[in-house]
Order: sequence, then structure tokens, then C-alpha cells
Amino acid sequence: MNVRIAIIGVGKVGLATAQVYSHNATLTLFDLKKRIPQIKRDLTHLNTALVRVTSSEMILLRNDVFFFCLPTDYNQSVSDLDTDILFHYLYLLQEHRRLHQRYSKPTVIIRSTLPFYAVTKLEEFKNTLNVYYMPEFFTEGNELEQSLKPNQLVIGTEASGKWLKSFIKQCTTLDRNIPLYFTTLKEAVLVKLAMNTYLSMRIAFFNELASFAADQDGIHIPTVIGLMGKDSRIGSRYNNPSFGFGGYCLPKDTLSLANAFYSYNNVLIKNIPKSNDHLFQSIVDEIVRYHPIFKSDGTKTVIGVYKLGNKKGSDNPKGSVSLRLAKALQDKDYELLVYDPEHEKNKAFSHLTFSYELIAFKEKCDLILANRIDQNLKGVENKLFTRDAGLLDI
Repeated sequence: MNVRIAIIGVGKVGLATAQVYSHNATLTLFDLKKRIPQIKRDLTHLNTALVRVTSSEMILLRNDVFFFCLPTDYNQSVSDLDTDILFHYLYLLQEHRRLHQRYSKPTVIIRSTLPFYAVTKLEEFKNTLNVYYMPEFFTEGNELEQSLKPNQLVIGTEASGKWLKSFIKQCTTLDRNIPLYFTTLKEAVLVKLAMNTYLSMRIAFFNELASFAADQDGIHIPTVIGLMGKDSRIGSRYNNPSFGFGGYCLPKDTLSLANAFYSYNNVLIKNIPKSNDHLFQSIVDEIVRYHPIFKSDGTKTVIGVYKLGNKKGSDNPKGSVSLRLAKALQDKDYELLVYDPEHEKNKAFSHLTFSYELIAFKEKCDLILANRIDQNLKGVENKLFTRDAGLLDI
């Protein structure tokens, strides 16, 4: 028997979820009307059965299982993740079913990242919804691939785990050996936030190490980090110095956990975001100190930003440290030039000036900022501003 599944919110996580949970299922994707054409284009790249895409809230009545994949961005005014849109649709689901006398308890599987305060709010639905929290652990740019081959599935719930095991077996083609771990809601929230906060801490550690080494004679930081990584207890991932941790997930999840720790007598967790902010400001200050806005001939210094993504392979510069640097320098009235063929036509970056030719970009810029370097930057080492230890490879 086909299970009727609705996915609320069809961004990266929603599309990845659609790819996985389309076996023996009737799938409906819900999002804002203005996003429907783009979603339909995105679906052509997915290995899924024919699905329906809609902006009608009637799907809240016509389905058995609801995946909530809505954004929970960091909100400065509440110093935590903003779950308003998530709870708006949870309340809407509950109210629609009450008004239309649908008394069976639908299953809700939340994939949106949750802050700790959300756990208490979810208790309001325990009599009307079967709520599961299944956080995603995708790395940026690899959502579709990793959704099909997850290392593990962590499921936080106060409901029955037996039903969900059966559902996953029926509606996916995932490897049956993928471990499923059932936890409380709070444990699942902490797993998600703590994993990303740990990665942020690791990035911040190596960035501080690189900053220290840069001020010392006789220290070649790639050698130091390379030898550290040969120790199996440390390993060689998330250790390449950069302009700071960025992207969509790490900064907001780290801030959320730091907020949860606010009233506790601890130092480390709360200072990880501060370390990242300190590094960012020191980079801006260094650029301003050694590269004044106006050169000696009276013309403006042209600062180039080589690619906006936060790391190699990233297809979404949202929250990237390169984008943040571009804005900070633009605000200081520098002439800014960006080289990034993947995003030069993106309307979200219409405030930036793009160079469409790599050679012209390298010639025109007085200084080139590169969070991550590659072969394209050969020949401009004297203009290059980077912390990437891979500089030896170009």
C-alpha cells in the first residue's frame, strides 16, 4: 500500500528527502507559489518517481506522513534559531485536521534544525501528532549524494520507534545496514548542534594556531598541521586554515548551542563564535592596514574576491565568510571585484561587481582574497591573501 507523504519546504534538505522517501509512496511537495517553477526544474535532476508540487495547504489534509524541511535561520533578536515558520505550519496542520474532523494522528518528521527551546514547544502536539526529529548531517554541496548513503540516522522521539523502522524499510531503498539510533528529542537536538559546534571549534582551533605561527620565525604551518594530522586521534579533516568557519549551518548551530550554554558556568562553547569573529575582524584590519583604500597615485585599491563559496565544491555561498568579507570591504568603500562563474548571474549578488574573465580579474586586482585556492591562481602569488595551507600545491 502506498504511503501518502508530504514534504513541507523544498530547499536542499527537502529535495534530498524527496529523493530518498519516494519508494512505494505518493509524494507531494509543498512550498511558496513563487518557488514552484524552480522546484520543478530541480526535480528533473532527481532519481524520483513523478511527484506533485503544490502551494495549496490542502495537502495538510490529504497525507499520512509530513516531513518538515523548513529553514530555521539564526535570529539576532532572539539570539537563537528562528522556528516561527516551522511552528506556523505545525499549528496549521493541527488546526486543519481538527476543523475537518480528521482525528487520526498524522506522523510528523522534522528535518529542520531545532534549538533547545523548541523541544518544550513540541510537547503541545503530543496528543495530536506523532512527532519525530530526524536531523540531517549533510555537508554543503553533497546533500543529494549523502541522503542516499547516510552514515547513520538519528531519530529523536517520544513516540514508537517500531513504526518508523517499518516506514523507512517500506518507503526507501536505503541500505538496511545503516544504523538507526532512537533517542529522546533533547538528545537528538544536542547531537545535531554539538556535532556542528565541534567542527566549528576544530576550525577555530587551527585558525588560531595558524595566526600564532604567522607571527613566528621558523614555523611552516602546513608542516605542523600535516604532522599533527598523522596522529589517528586527530586526523586530517577540518584542519586547513581559512578566513573562518561559515556557510549555512556551522555559524547558526554554534550560536544556538552557545545560547543554550549561556547560563552555565563554562568557557569553551560560548567563546567559539567569539574566536571566529575575532579572526574575521583581524583579517579586515590587516587588509586596511597594509592596503589603503587609495593608492599613492590617487586611484582606488582594487580588491578581488576569488569565489564566494565557503569551501571547494560548495554550490551555495549563503553565509560564506568570503561573502561577509566582501560586504565588510565594500562598506569601507574599497573597489571590489569578484570572480565566481557559478554565481555571477545570481540576482542575490547584484550588489557585487563580477569579472567574467579570469585573466582580466588577475590583472586588474591589486589584492586577491581567496578562502580556498586552486590552480587558477598560479602566477599571482604576490597578490594573494589567503590562509589556505594548500598554497604549496599551486
